[in-house]
Amino acid sequence: MREGLAAKRYRSILLELHPALLAARGVAPEACLDLLASHGYRGWTIDPTTAAYRRAADPATRVEALLGPLGAWRSTAWPHLLWLC
Repeated sequence: MREGLAAKRYRSILLELHPALLAARGVAPEACLDLLASHGYRGWTIDPTTAAYRRAADPATRVEALLGPLGAWRSTAWPHLLWLC
């Protein structure tokens, strides 16, 4: 996958991060995020609330309305992240 990241092969990446499982294996979750950022990807945390899922069902909802800052991933056990190149 590193070659694909370096070549910008992936226009978008949806990542379900498991911080506790990574930490149990001695891997800092930030290492995953740093890898993507080092290849020029920008990331956002997908809003995990029920209200966001309801908004997402409306075709008029803009994607930006469902995204939060990348750092918000720390507030949930299994954050979902969107990365774009």
